Amino acid sequence: MNGPEFKGVFAQLLARHDIPQITISPYNSQANGVVERGHFTLREALVKSCEGKIHLWPSKFRQALFTDNVTTSKVTGFSAFYLLHGVHLVLPFDLTDATFLLGGYRKGLTTAELLALRIQDLEWQSEDIEQAAESLRKSRSQKSSLSSGSNIVLLVFSTNQET
Repeated sequence: MNGPEFKGVFAQLLARHDIPQITISPYNSQANGVVERGHFTLREALVKSCEGKIHLWPSKFRQALFTDNVTTSKVTGFSAFYLLHGVHLVLPFDLTDATFLLGGYRKGLTTAELLALRIQDLEWQSEDIEQAAESLRKSRSQKSSLSSGSNIVLLVFSTNQET
C-alpha cells in the first residue's frame, strides 16, 4: 500500500480514525532499529523452531506471530495480546507454576528460544484438530440400533411452494 494510488485513500482513513502518521526515511537506521529489533527476535524464534530445516519456516510463521503476541514482553511486562484486549490469554505454557508442561523449558531461556518452544507446541494443534475431526466423523457414522417400540420423528419436507 505504498503506491501513489493508495495515498489519498489512506490519508482519508487516517483522518477518519484520528490516527497520526509518522514517516521515516528508509535509510534512517536508528528509527528503523526499534521495529527491526522485534523482527530479529521473531526471525530467531522461527529459525530455532525449524531445528535445522529452515525451509519449513513459512509453515511455522502463524504460530510464531501468535506466540510473539501472547508472550509477556521483558520491556513492558505485558503481552501485546493483553495490551490490545485488556485480558490475559491463559495457555498451558503460560501458567507460571506449570512451565514444566512445555517440553524443553528451562530457566534462563532467551525470548527466541522460548518462542521457538511455543511454536513447536502450537504445531501440535493442527494434528489435534485432525484427530478430533476424525473422531467426530467416526462417532457420526456409527449406526445406532433401534429396538422395538422406539419413538421415531419423521420430518417430511415439501418442495411445493403453494400453501
